[in-house]
Amino acid sequence: GRYLRANGKHTSKYLRWNNGVTVDDVDNVSTMMHWTVEPIPLRGPDMPQPGFAAPIPSRIPRELSAMLGRERGAWRLIRFVRASAEGEYAEDSNGWTEFQFRGRYVYHLRNELAKRINAEVHLFELAMCVRAGRYGRLTPLITNLPHGCNGETLQIVAYLSETPAYDELQHPDVYSQ
Repeated sequence: GRYLRANGKHTSKYLRWNNGVTVDDVDNVSTMMHWTVEPIPLRGPDMPQPGFAAPIPSRIPRELSAMLGRERGAWRLIRFVRASAEGEYAEDSNGWTEFQFRGRYVYHLRNELAKRINAEVHLFELAMCVRAGRYGRLTPLITNLPHGCNGETLQIVAYLSETPAYDELQHPDVYSQ
């Protein structure tokens, strides 16, 4: 099996800058793989939708900054499908499209996805939901992707705004106590 591992205790034994979460194999089980799961309540219907990550200002093009070493984003395989207005999409691999994406900024990923959908859609009229495996629950992608994860495959279901399916997306209330 594969487990989540917490990184970065504040002792000299661990690297303080490595404070994310990684996926590890069963042969490296440790106490850093023991987790407490706390449910986050859903946002109420009267609460505004979470904002989108703003573009990162840059003086040089993204591709050039990556070549110069200023942005060392990982390469990921993005598999995506566009949901119908009712929220239906192909569950199997038929109908899914894929492309290579470098970086971790959700703004750049949404921009690339909007171009590839070939719809007359503004960048912010598109919601991306990540699917964790074939039977995983769809989760709105509103934060930047994690560092690392080179070669990772990300499955995304795209929803267009002003559709019944988009209106029924449920976002967690990240400000809850």
